[in-house]
Amino acid sequence: MHNLLAWILLILKLSCTLTEKLPVIIWHGMGDRGTGMGILKLATAIQNEIPRTYVKCITTSDSVIEDIEDTYFMPINDQLDYVCRMIHEDKNLSNGLHMIGISQGGLFVRALVQKCNFSKVGTVVSIGGPQQGIFGIPKCINDGFIHLCLLMNELLSYGAYINFIQSHLVQAQYWHDPLEEDVYRKYSQFLADINQENEINEIYREKMKNIQRLVLVKFSGDTIVIPKESEWFGFYQNGSSTNTTTLQDSILYTELQRSSRMFC
Repeated sequence: MHNLLAWILLILKLSCTLTEKLPVIIWHGMGDRGTGMGILKLATAIQNEIPRTYVKCITTSDSVIEDIEDTYFMPINDQLDYVCRMIHEDKNLSNGLHMIGISQGGLFVRALVQKCNFSKVGTVVSIGGPQQGIFGIPKCINDGFIHLCLLMNELLSYGAYINFIQSHLVQAQYWHDPLEEDVYRKYSQFLADINQENEINEIYREKMKNIQRLVLVKFSGDTIVIPKESEWFGFYQNGSSTNTTTLQDSILYTELQRSSRMFC
């Protein structure tokens, strides 16, 4: 964790050197909260290393318990709308910002760029973010809220693309079944949209082009994001739950390159 923190600080310091200094938002991961010890430690480290930097830790509720529950049960697009409004109402963020997302928060900050309007987006850092989704039940940690994680696992096992589950479970909305790609593309309410699996969205593409730097951090021993290649936009090959492919070799990449959807 110490080495990762050092790399994050180096990335942000380099960004502030190459461009004007911008404030930073941090979006936590599954089962965590914006006021969690690890998140606040990161915020403090940024402020110590880059003095007078405004840092905002994202929360979706004033209640600690609800903030944690929202990481499982508040639909992702609702979270994005809420955070987008929060940012627009904060005058400290009106002239642009850097973004850091941890675990599923890494996916959310990337989607936030695509769905929200910002005057300027500096560096976007995704730390273990499942950019291509997951196809594996996340490991639960006994942190006092393990019952929420176990319920999430039970619902995913029952059927991620069942309408009720897809509409109410965050992790189902970035569940990506390589054995049923057609089903995923038809019923996914979030991931298939932001990855433009079904139709071209030039607005998404243009907003992605406005990011000054996109930094994707992959954990080589990750047991939460399955497959871990998703953290670099890789995933399982179509029809396989064992063989993986890189972003550059994926059908997604070649299709988007051909139609100029997202990557440039």
